[in-house]
Amino acid sequence: MTVPTVISAGDRRRAAVAVAAGTAIEYFDWMVYATFAIYFAPLMFDAADSTSALLQSAAVFAVGYLLRPLGAIVLGAISDRYGRKPALTLSVAVITLGTLLLAVAPTYAQVGVWASVILLVARALQGLAYGGEFGTVAATLREIAPPQRRGRYSSLFVVSAQGGQLAGFVVLLILQSLLTREQMTSFGWRLAFGVALLGALVVVYLRRRMVESPVFAAAEAKPERRGSLRELFASHPAATGLAFLMVTLTIPTMLTFSTYIQKFGVNTLGLDPRSVSFASAAILVVFSGSAYFWGILGDRVGPATLLLVGYVGAGLLSVPAYLVMVSAPSAVTVALAAGLVVLFVAMFGSVQQTVLASLFPPHLRALGAGFTFAAALAIAGGTTELVALGLKAAGHESWHFWLISVLALAGAAVGLSVRRRVARATAEQGPAARPTTALEQTEAGTY
Repeated sequence: MTVPTVISAGDRRRAAVAVAAGTAIEYFDWMVYATFAIYFAPLMFDAADSTSALLQSAAVFAVGYLLRPLGAIVLGAISDRYGRKPALTLSVAVITLGTLLLAVAPTYAQVGVWASVILLVARALQGLAYGGEFGTVAATLREIAPPQRRGRYSSLFVVSAQGGQLAGFVVLLILQSLLTREQMTSFGWRLAFGVALLGALVVVYLRRRMVESPVFAAAEAKPERRGSLRELFASHPAATGLAFLMVTLTIPTMLTFSTYIQKFGVNTLGLDPRSVSFASAAILVVFSGSAYFWGILGDRVGPATLLLVGYVGAGLLSVPAYLVMVSAPSAVTVALAAGLVVLFVAMFGSVQQTVLASLFPPHLRALGAGFTFAAALAIAGGTTELVALGLKAAGHESWHFWLISVLALAGAAVGLSVRRRVARATAEQGPAARPTTALEQTEAGTY
């Protein structure tokens, strides 16, 4: 086949928009589930109290995380063998189906335990799709970006992800303003999933029209280079281990201050749900608004350096932020304390995708980045809320914040190893390794 070596500016923009829009919808749906759980959880489970219902809802949430590695393997293989475009289109189509099930799911009072089963099936479908989404998104953003702008292209993932979560909070605030609590419990939460469904249909259209990655096209021209899980572990064990640890040790901090903070404000601090929603929305504005600027800085100082600073900052500030919030509980305190931590979370989150993707060659990129990210989420991300709620139920909620602080600082040690790996790889390349073709320029500059 003819391998395209240049991607036009227009095709680059359309591909970036299609990728970012899908990520936004993914995280919009994710946030809708997390924030609207206080309304629909008591309807879907036979729970004696609100904390128990939230725990059961979080358990279903965790199932979606546990299935992500399988989705990463399946869709990652599709992406590395058949193209970024078909993998991205398939993933959002499956997400759409799961969202449809959530929007029309019957309640426990209507069908008994089948309500929980339908909820579980919906989250399982979305977990499979989400698992395959990340690796292909990371690969696509890296491969369509000019080498000197990989940081800001990588930051599009965080901007769109947090923008999607922010949109979820905006929908929550609008519905809370227009509907009573009884109406929110009755049908308001379904409207939010309906919005997610419409957005997913738009993304399917956008992704069907996007251009294929030229780097994938070049790899496709070499049929002997077809990645597999066996090759991933056999040929790239160090990269796989580093990628896995990078996410495992830091995702609990990200989830705590971007998602769990809403439940923390209502269930622990006893604040009004609407005021906590405003605080959470402000936090997401900080997250999304700062990420692109961090990406620009990453292009100047190096993504690996920015990654390391972000890990250290988030680790050092997590416990002080918790102490401030519990000592002076208010929506303003939550916004300010958590928002400060989120500045550093956005710092490492803005460049994490391009660093992960660059650890693997093109024929293993979607599988490598996707599987390690999904496996880490299954272990650390899917259990973050369960651990936090479990420690709260045991009367030791502060332990959760100490735990995420220790994990983030341990992640900094991994980030330092990645940074050294970057410096070594750059030194080994030397000035003689200057790219000569447009395609080589696309792949030049490992980090």
